[in-house]
Amino acid sequence: MASFGVKLIKRFVRSYFVLSGFKVPALIVILCCQGLAISQEVTLPPLPGSVVPQVDTPPAEPGFLDQLLQEPRLEPRAWASVDYLLWFTQSAPMPPMLTTGPLSELGPSGLPGVLGAPGTQTLIGGTMGFVPSSGVRITGGLWLDDDQQFGLEGSYLLLPQQTNAYTYSASGQPGSTPLSLPFFNAQIGALDSTGVASPGSYSGTATLWGASTFQSAEVNMLHRIGTLKNFTVDGLLGYRWGLLDEVMQYTTMSEKVDNSGTLQTTDRFHSQNSLYAGQIGLRLNRDYGRFGLGGVVKLAMGSMVEVTKINGATYTNLFNPSQIEAFPGGYFAQPTNEGYHRENRFAVMPELGLNGSVRLLERLKLNMGYNFLFLSEVARPGDQISTTINPSQSPSFTGTPSTTLIGQAAPLFTPISSQYFAHGLNFGLEWVW
Repeated sequence: MASFGVKLIKRFVRSYFVLSGFKVPALIVILCCQGLAISQEVTLPPLPGSVVPQVDTPPAEPGFLDQLLQEPRLEPRAWASVDYLLWFTQSAPMPPMLTTGPLSELGPSGLPGVLGAPGTQTLIGGTMGFVPSSGVRITGGLWLDDDQQFGLEGSYLLLPQQTNAYTYSASGQPGSTPLSLPFFNAQIGALDSTGVASPGSYSGTATLWGASTFQSAEVNMLHRIGTLKNFTVDGLLGYRWGLLDEVMQYTTMSEKVDNSGTLQTTDRFHSQNSLYAGQIGLRLNRDYGRFGLGGVVKLAMGSMVEVTKINGATYTNLFNPSQIEAFPGGYFAQPTNEGYHRENRFAVMPELGLNGSVRLLERLKLNMGYNFLFLSEVARPGDQISTTINPSQSPSFTGTPSTTLIGQAAPLFTPISSQYFAHGLNFGLEWVW
């Protein structure tokens, strides 16, 4: 009705002003009436049975938390990752190898530093620790079928060589500290010692250097077993190889205070432990949108091949001032225990891993976690050092050029097996496609 009234007014105004000759005011009034008509138009309710068009409203933009927790759309078929490892390794054992003691407490050979004597202190012996190791782990795998029921995965782990060293020196001047090498004298059946540095007689330096390297490789078949409380459960079955390579080298340098002669010794104990084993395991994973949580348990069982190489030497000009002469054996490595020694043992290597992840991009994840690894049977070089020695075969003990063994053969190689573990944190990136 309002629209009809406006139209009627417009006709009346047009007719009146045109007949009167006032065209401009007529135009203004008509335009005002047209605006009034537009402003007063109303929307009538739909007739019964008619269809009302629907206007689609765009969905609201997801918030930051929604974007963070939204489920990723990518179902990966393959994956590859590189992890930085910050791991701690078990200290290396070793026997007492350098002592000092009061000159008033002398052993059978007339030198101080005999183990168990009053005032004797062990300078080198017990364990050798290593600083945390920076390593790397590279992993790659893929599902072999579209249903992701069967897959294949391989991995390589390396903890590069860690080293440590202990060094003690004495000047040999009157009043200086004596340095002694303690041992059990097999000739007389008693604790004894020999000198590395003696006040008023000769100066000396003793150094123990140690190194340790660990690496492992594995390849596993994967089988999707099912789910457990929203965790996917995969079974692992495969093969694992591991190598623990360690060295202990003991060197001494003694020199008479009048510079009339020197005596240098080297004892080297090198152990390599190679594991050849079958492996089983379980792995659990769960995604919380962009976040992930998982864990893995593995158990490798097989043969541990323990190889120990022992060699030593003595270099001196005490018997011929014009030249340096070489003699077999140092102090702990003698002709009676030198050589290549091999043992085979059954061993197990369990590994436990806990990991979390954050999806940075559709195909890129940041991984972080903790791992623990254990070897049940290994030959560590410090355990293979025997301190039961027959000094008659070595110029480093007797001070004579003779290398003839008199009496009981000692030291002898007696294989001793112990354990090894490594554990620490991992940080890395994983690419999926």
